[in-house]
Parts: sequence; C-alpha cells; structure tokens
Amino acid sequence: MNKKNFYKSYSIGIIGATGKMGKEIISELNINSTYTILDKQIILTLGPSYSSSSKFNIKEVFESNDCIIDFSNKSLLNLILDTVENNPKPLIIGTTGWDPNDFSDKLKRCSNLTPIIIAPNTSIGSFAQKFISLQLASIIGEYSDIDILERHHRNKKDSPSGTALELKRSLEEKLKYNNKNSNKSSNLIPILSCRSGSIVGEHTINFTTDNEMITITHRVFDRKAFVQGVIKSVLWLLCKELYFQNNLSENCIDGVSISATPGLYTIDNVLEL
Repeated sequence: MNKKNFYKSYSIGIIGATGKMGKEIISELNINSTYTILDKQIILTLGPSYSSSSKFNIKEVFESNDCIIDFSNKSLLNLILDTVENNPKPLIIGTTGWDPNDFSDKLKRCSNLTPIIIAPNTSIGSFAQKFISLQLASIIGEYSDIDILERHHRNKKDSPSGTALELKRSLEEKLKYNNKNSNKSSNLIPILSCRSGSIVGEHTINFTTDNEMITITHRVFDRKAFVQGVIKSVLWLLCKELYFQNNLSENCIDGVSISATPGLYTIDNVLEL
C-alpha cells in the first residue's frame, strides 16, 4: 500500500456471518481489503460480527464497527433497527422476505439518524436489468402482457424473491405513471417462482404482445456478483463525497465529512441509475 495515498481504515461488521452471503463477504475482505477512490486508498477490515454461534451480540457489533452489513434473517430485523436507534451506524440491509410497510415508522426514524441502504439484490447486473426493463416499459408497456419468472436454489426461504418483488413494484409504478389515462390495468404483473437445485439466482422479465415477445434475463453464476455490489455500497456509505471531490486538497479532505447523509437509499442511488 502507498502510505502517501492512504486515507482511512474502516471496520465492517456482518450480521449473518456464517450464512452464504456472510461467508462470501468475509472471504472478499480477507483477500482484498484495500480499495481506491480517485487516488485515495481506503482499507476495509472485518470487525466483530454476529451469527447464531458467535461470541458477539448485535449490540456489540454496532459498538465495534463503522458500518454494518445485514444478511441474516428477517426475524432479526426488529432488533437490528432498535439497535440503530440507540447506536446509529451506516447500514446495508440485504436480508429479504420482509415487507418494508411493516417497518415503515421505524425505518423512517432510523434513516433520520444514519444512511441505510435496502438492497434485496446487490448485483450490479440486476440493476442494469431493472434499468433496461423500465425503459422498455416506457416504450411497449402499454401494449404488452408482462410477467416475471424467478429461479433460485432449493433452500431459499422466501418466495417470491425480494428482487422479483422490487421488479414488479418498479414496473407497475412505471406503467401507472405512463398509462394513467389508459384503461389497461398496471397492477397485474404475475411472478412465477421456482426453487430447484443449486441455482444462485435468475430473473426473467417477459414483454409479450400479440405478435412478438422481448425477454430480458439476468443470471448469476457466483455470489461474488453480489459481493461486488456490497463493497461498492459500503464505500458509497462511508466515502460518498470522495467521488465528487476531484479538486479537494488533502487538507480540505481532512476537514469534511465524506460519508453519505442520513436517509433511506437503494442500490439505484449507489449506481446513480
């Protein structure tokens, strides 16, 4: 590491450290802990983390780290948000299978204290799929029947997937806006879920008219695709302003807050989609 370009080191805590995603994130941080934004080197180190068998509880994870990543179980979300209220730290919620409406008041209070990213899918390719699908919905959505097919490994607990639900929500919102004077219903996008084998994740959106069909599929081969988005999200939460400080001198950087401001965010904000 070039000490001249070293900026800061941050400790990262994981809730759900022994799960599939928790293990992948830990592996990434053990292999590659140094990241560069402009010419500044940022070090992300693994701090005390939580699993059902760990010696640390969730409160201790928040106390000991600069940023928290949650890939655990929806049953822990209430406790996690209670902890945020008492000890606000930047948070990524990657856990799926929960309804944001059930936690709307608590999420609002917490996001007034610290930046929170809700990320049912942290794959960059997934959000490219979403972006393209929304553009397509603007062009042919009014004339199409739209459906979503999602496929995952046999052990995935929630169905439909969080990604499929977010695609449905975004597309229906887009169609409602574009077709507000149309008789076509905008809330009838069905989701078909399949659980089989060891499929990491696959989402297909079909736009079907009377005479043709356009299909957009995103398929994940390895969970490292999700890890890339997680790391990018962590850096965005902790160092957001570095991306926009091209002309900032070294002395100025030391005197400003570079983290994201408190608020509720998605990967769309991170990728500026």
